Amino acid sequence: MSHFLTIAPDAATTWAHDVFGNAVALDTFANMASTLVIDSIGDILLNAVDWPVFDIAASAFVPPPKVTSTLLRLVPRAAPLACDADILQRVTAAAFGQRRKMLRQSLRSLGADPLALLDVAKLDPTARAEDIPVEGFVALARVLADIGRVRVQPP
Repeated sequence: MSHFLTIAPDAATTWAHDVFGNAVALDTFANMASTLVIDSIGDILLNAVDWPVFDIAASAFVPPPKVTSTLLRLVPRAAPLACDADILQRVTAAAFGQRRKMLRQSLRSLGADPLALLDVAKLDPTARAEDIPVEGFVALARVLADIGRVRVQPP
């Protein structure tokens, strides 16, 4: 797992842990500013199971999103889910790349028949990306990898 934190304006960031063991970023700014931008990006390996802790109200964000945010606790899996990480990234980017689209539509950019992919992966074509568990995306990545291997094999 890796994490990238970008803050504007620049700040001196130190890390601490609260009484529950959660990582907390403490930022010290040299000057006043009229805006604060915090970009937080986390890369999570396929060896963690998500455990919902609680929902975060939209009013906690500015501007408030039109979706529900949830704090997740990540619990390591005994064995990681095996698939090609680059293909998995393509699948998730395609699935989440268009707002509120069904998978049968959003996966078209992968260059394979989305209905065939979804059928083999045993996923509902009318489902939306946010309804699919990690295991479903891994299944799609494996199917897409298998289709790619079939295409490149000589006759």
